[in-house]
Amino acid sequence: IISFIGIDVFYKIFYLVTQSKFKKVYLDKTKINDFIFLFNLINQKKNRENSFNHKKIKINEHHKWFKKRVINDGSNMYILKDLMGTRLGQCRLDLINQEYYLDYSIDEQFHKNGLGKKIINLVLKKINKKKYNIYAKVLKNNISSNNIFKNFSKKSFKNSNVYKLK
Repeated sequence: IISFIGIDVFYKIFYLVTQSKFKKVYLDKTKINDFIFLFNLINQKKNRENSFNHKKIKINEHHKWFKKRVINDGSNMYILKDLMGTRLGQCRLDLINQEYYLDYSIDEQFHKNGLGKKIINLVLKKINKKKYNIYAKVLKNNISSNNIFKNFSKKSFKNSNVYKLK
């Protein structure tokens, strides 16, 4: 049976059954074989609710974005993994007008494990040498992400949920 399910599904089952905690995680550059993982991740119910665009993403839209963002560009986009290689989430930095905007998603199976803090900490360490400002824009009703970004914020802007991280 195990040979017919994807490795990510197997590891999700492992974590569910064993209730193991994530001791070590790391960022891996996004690769072509992350296409389906990212498609499924962005269409998870909780991740759609916490997105500025609540509509489900269609596969052809995702393919266009993936081709432009990962295949043609490939910069500043990472997959959060554990030591077994389980894909836990994604983080990307979009460069807009000489400023980075950070966006992340955690697989809803792994919410409430402190992975939001870990992924932001790892990406900030990774790009610490770059001279750009880094911001995060978060929906007001996304309480978890707002709380996380407040911890990393150098400055927040009144009446909006925009955080300056660096």
